[in-house]
Amino acid sequence: FLDRAGVASTPEYGYYSGRDIGLNLHGQFDMVGVDLGYFNGTGIHTEANDLVTKEIAANLTVDATDWLRIAAGVGLIGQPDIEDSTGTVVIQDEWSATGINAYALADYPMSESAELIFEGEFWQFGYAGPEVTGAELNSGMDYYGMLGVNFMLEDAILHSIMPAVRYETYSPQEMVVTGADRAEDNVTMIDFCVNCFVTPAN
Repeated sequence: FLDRAGVASTPEYGYYSGRDIGLNLHGQFDMVGVDLGYFNGTGIHTEANDLVTKEIAANLTVDATDWLRIAAGVGLIGQPDIEDSTGTVVIQDEWSATGINAYALADYPMSESAELIFEGEFWQFGYAGPEVTGAELNSGMDYYGMLGVNFMLEDAILHSIMPAVRYETYSPQEMVVTGADRAEDNVTMIDFCVNCFVTPAN
């Protein structure tokens, strides 16, 4: 699970990451990287449609040191039309939603044969849908942190092994009637594993 958080299996993640066809511009300025993307809709293989607000995404990364990268991103999505049960497109009031995330990656050399690995990320997914009279639209949220130590092995079948632990909390998007309490549907996950590397890249 080194590079895949639990939130990746949730609807919120799909709303903001199913970009499919698009254009991305990347600029690298010494330790700073900048990405700006324009994408076709908010679903995998979404067909071009003039009625659908496209997705715009931006990301900023900073390589603070040789072993630490920090970054932040923002995504703007929207879709003013939906299909009813017969497949007919019904025009709705246009809406948009904004999602943000920030993360840090660290690969700190503790010694010649051991590296401390840290991965932490925070997501906030703005509610994906139009305003509803008499209801509050609550954003989704997720944050996690992973910590492991990668031990290099010599004269062994494996290149290295890395025991690791990750803690994650996920809160889904919700539409709540004004004045009502939010559902107690947050999910907390604690995972333990040992990653075995056959080669540095596998």
